[in-house]
Amino acid sequence: MRHAVARVPFYRQLAIVPESIRSAADLQRFPVISKATIQEDQGKFLADGVDRTKLESSVTSGSTGQPTTTYFDRQSWLHGKYTLKILRMVQNGVGLFSRVMIASEYSPDLVNAGSTGFLPGDRLLFRQRRISVHEPPAQHVEAFEAFRPHALYTFPSYVSELIGYCEEHSIALPRIPVVFTSSEVLSDRLRQRIAQYFGARVCDVYGSTELKEVAWQCGEGRHHINFDNVFVEHVGDEDLGHDFLVLSTLRNRAMPLLRYRIGDIGRVKEGACPCGRQSPFISAISGREVDLLELPSGRRVSPYVLITHRIDHTPEIRKYQFVQTSPNSLEIQVTLGRDGAGIDRLQPIADEVADRLGGEMLVRMVDVDHIPRTERGKHRLLIRSAAEPA
Repeated sequence: MRHAVARVPFYRQLAIVPESIRSAADLQRFPVISKATIQEDQGKFLADGVDRTKLESSVTSGSTGQPTTTYFDRQSWLHGKYTLKILRMVQNGVGLFSRVMIASEYSPDLVNAGSTGFLPGDRLLFRQRRISVHEPPAQHVEAFEAFRPHALYTFPSYVSELIGYCEEHSIALPRIPVVFTSSEVLSDRLRQRIAQYFGARVCDVYGSTELKEVAWQCGEGRHHINFDNVFVEHVGDEDLGHDFLVLSTLRNRAMPLLRYRIGDIGRVKEGACPCGRQSPFISAISGREVDLLELPSGRRVSPYVLITHRIDHTPEIRKYQFVQTSPNSLEIQVTLGRDGAGIDRLQPIADEVADRLGGEMLVRMVDVDHIPRTERGKHRLLIRSAAEPA
C-alpha cells in the first residue's frame, strides 16, 4: 500500500501519506476498482519508471467483454507462474517430473504446433502433454491411454464430457491420481463424479489472469487462499443482492492492483478446517457478475441457482446451457446421450426452474446437437441471445 501511494499515479492522487499506512485495516482507505477503472487509463496503474516493454504481461480472455492487460515485474511473475504451481502440485501429491495432461483452451492447430504458452523450463519440472478442449473427447481417448498421466489439469465441462463419452461407450480410462479443475465453477456433483471415475483426488483451482492462482481446494473442498500472494475480501452489492470478491496483490510492484473487484460472486470466511489449515478460505463461489440472469422484475440471479437436483442427476443429459431468448423467456438447451429420453419427458425440469424464478419467465427444454464453447474454451452456463435487449 505504501509503495502504491508513493509510486503509482492512480493511487498517488488519493493523497494518502505513505507513513500513515500502519496496518491491513488501512486497505479500506482505497477505493474498489474494476476492469473499467483500469481501462480508463491503464498507464496510471504502472509504477513510476517501469518500462512496460520489459515487463511480463497477461491478457484476460475478455469473457466479460472487457479484455485487459496486466503487467508483472519479473519476481512476481516467476512466483505466480512457477512457485505457486509447484506448491499446488506437491501439496496434492504430484511430484516433480510427473506426467501432467493439460486440457488447453488453445485451438488444435496451436496445440499440435506446440505454440501453447509453455514457459521456459516448464516441461523440465513436469512431463507435459496438451490436448485441445475444442476437439471432441473421442479424439483424446488414445492420448490418455498412451500417456497415462499422473495428473490432469482441465475445465470442469471438458472432463464431464470426457467421462460421459467414456461411460456411454464402455471405455475405462487409466486411473488418474489427481485431477485439477479451473476456470469454471465445479459443482459438488461433478466433483464426486470425477473422483469416482478416475479414483482421483480432485482439487479445484480459483485464480485470475491478473493475480494468478488465488486459492485451491483442500481435501475437504475448501478453497484456501494463498495469503502470502494475495489479500481477498468480499463486498456486498445491495442492488444486485450478491457478495463480490475483491482482490489485492501483495507482490506485483510493477502494476499493483488493490481492491480489485474481479466480477466473481463469493465470500471470504475464516476458521479451522478439518484438513488442519487455519487460513482464510473462499466460500460460495457461484459464477460471474456478467453471467447473472436478469428477470423482468429487475431482480438478478445466478444461473447456478437454477441447477436442480434433477438436471444434475438425469443420466440422459450430457451437457446443458441456459439461454435467455427474450426478457421473459428462457431455454434450457441440452445435448442428450445415445439412449436419451425424448425431450418432452424432461419438461418437468423446466417447470422446476420456472418455479425457482417465481413464475417470472417462460421456461422450456430444447434438444440441440451441440453446445459450443467460447473462443477460450470455456463453457458458459448462461448466454443471452441477440433477441434480448442489451
